[in-house]
Amino acid sequence: MRITNSLAKSLYKQHEGKFFYDRIVRHISSGDVIAMRVNGNARKCIGSSRLWPRIYDPSHQPIRQKFALSDVRNVAHASDEDAAMEELELFRLLA
Repeated sequence: MRITNSLAKSLYKQHEGKFFYDRIVRHISSGDVIAMRVNGNARKCIGSSRLWPRIYDPSHQPIRQKFALSDVRNVAHASDEDAAMEELELFRLLA
């Protein structure tokens, strides 16, 4: 699916006004995405959005550390539990 600029702004509304807001909105709406609901601790699988500086641990390489181009262009979005419910509703409306 393709995320519209308006949906991207809704997904990242908590970051509005921050220096990276325009870049993250532009990135997530720049191409096709796969939207899915993951139950459980998704952050353990995808890793921190903060890529550098970090200690390199070859035994634990979350997908952001493997495939991200930068902190903003980082291949995965994860939400805290409260935001997840709102965000799932945004995607449900698209279906």
